[in-house]
Amino acid sequence: MLRVAGCVFSAGSMAWCGALSHDGYRNDISTITRNVIDRFHDPEAFAGVAANG
Repeated sequence: MLRVAGCVFSAGSMAWCGALSHDGYRNDISTITRNVIDRFHDPEAFAGVAANG
């Protein structure tokens, strides 16, 4: 059986997307979002997540 691992990010706020562009995208919400996207784009596996096993 093939098992595929994954991770999910949930902002937990309906206002998250509205806050992204505040102050020309120079804010904590934009920084957090960029960090999450960058990490998900990184091919290195997340700690504690086994893709097959």
